[in-house]
Amino acid sequence: MKRNICFVIFFCLAIKSNSQNNFSIKGTVNNINSDTVTVKLLPNLPMKFINQIKSLEMTNYYDSFANYGFKFEGKLEYPHLFRLQVSTNEKSIVTPLFFIDSGINNININIDSQNIFVKIKGSLIQDEYLNNFTPFVYKSSKIHDELQELYDKTKNHSNDSLDEAVKRKENDYCKSYSNDLKNYVIKNPESLIPFFVLANYIVWDKHANDFIEPFVLINNKITKTPIWNWCNNQILKLKKVNHQNKLKILMNDKYETTGGDSTPIKLKNNSFTLIDLWYSNCGPCKKQFPKLIDIYERYKEKGFEIIGISIDSDKFRTNWLKTINEYKLTWPQYLDKGGKVCQDKLLITQYPTNYLIDKSGNIVRENITPESLKDFLGNNLK
Repeated sequence: MKRNICFVIFFCLAIKSNSQNNFSIKGTVNNINSDTVTVKLLPNLPMKFINQIKSLEMTNYYDSFANYGFKFEGKLEYPHLFRLQVSTNEKSIVTPLFFIDSGINNININIDSQNIFVKIKGSLIQDEYLNNFTPFVYKSSKIHDELQELYDKTKNHSNDSLDEAVKRKENDYCKSYSNDLKNYVIKNPESLIPFFVLANYIVWDKHANDFIEPFVLINNKITKTPIWNWCNNQILKLKKVNHQNKLKILMNDKYETTGGDSTPIKLKNNSFTLIDLWYSNCGPCKKQFPKLIDIYERYKEKGFEIIGISIDSDKFRTNWLKTINEYKLTWPQYLDKGGKVCQDKLLITQYPTNYLIDKSGNIVRENITPESLKDFLGNNLK
């Protein structure tokens, strides 16, 4: 009978006396049945964003246990949401989100095979997050749990009906959560929590537009900081990108071909075209290639085309070409170097992303799964 691994982790986050922004996180582990343990500190915002606004500087994000202890050090300009990933040879566990801010934070995390418990003392913003904010958004959290159940179903099987159910539940959740955040801002105008929660959606979530309304209501000290200015600029860009002008933005630029030429994308007179946005180090992107190849071979003579656009930088151009050859991708491929269009103009941060275009140039599906694409083409291309 396999024994459950039990982690008991104690943290103390101490701010050095010479600067209120410098911090170190020290942790110890007890009752662990493994020789090798690695801890990773996971900021909830993408590192590209954090590095751009310089809101967090860390000397390391990984540490392996030496005598059952580990340490993280860095500089924190504002409170940040984090998770901790604790990994052994047998399993990897990620904690729920928690806030780290200035001052001394004592964190006690108990993890077993069934539950994860996080207790933090000394952080006022974390106390507010747990005691005030979390109960306030309880209704939305229940919808999120229902959405997660649908996500879990799509891991094993996906079709048009299930995908539509996911989209409806996503819309329900975003509408409910956005409304909760708006009301929380109104009732707690000085709270920083809504901003950091919203920043996460604005920076990388595909439903960012749904969260503009509560964001513009924020009017406290955070609006004087670079992190707020960056998010506000993203909001201004988001307002210019609607569902149908995404294709126009994509088509108005030039891209590098596999042969090295620079050219705009040309759509052929096909009934349906899938524009697949990816990059060479994206595992989920490459995982879907065999399914897309099967669909392409089945329907390419019936009016279906695929166009691939990679956001690889010059540094990874060779890797881009290697991936195309390795997977034998025979449809047209273009390089959007460093994501100058996809990321900077369309603000896409989740990959793979795709658009299914009809003959009239309308986006008829967005982020359609290979399984649903197969069903869709089977019903529409005879």
